[in-house]
Amino acid sequence: MISLSILCTVVGAILGLRFKVLVLLPATLATGVVIAAVSVSTGTGVWWTVILTVMGVTLLQIGYLGGAAISLLSGASAAAPVRRSAQPS
Repeated sequence: MISLSILCTVVGAILGLRFKVLVLLPATLATGVVIAAVSVSTGTGVWWTVILTVMGVTLLQIGYLGGAAISLLSGASAAAPVRRSAQPS
């Protein structure tokens, strides 16, 4: 459970550093599907699967917020245009 927490938070932070908020929808769906598949294959109960899925999705989003905050505070915006000074010819 600790490794799932760390993995979801780190993946969310990486997504927050690199992508916009729309990436959370497919990432959330993928997280839910992967956690559910692993839980079914290991024979985990339904309620434990629900708890793990909610925890994974929540930590993914918390990690995204942290990564987006770091990106915002560092000023590294991918959407900002690069300005070049005009050189006389």
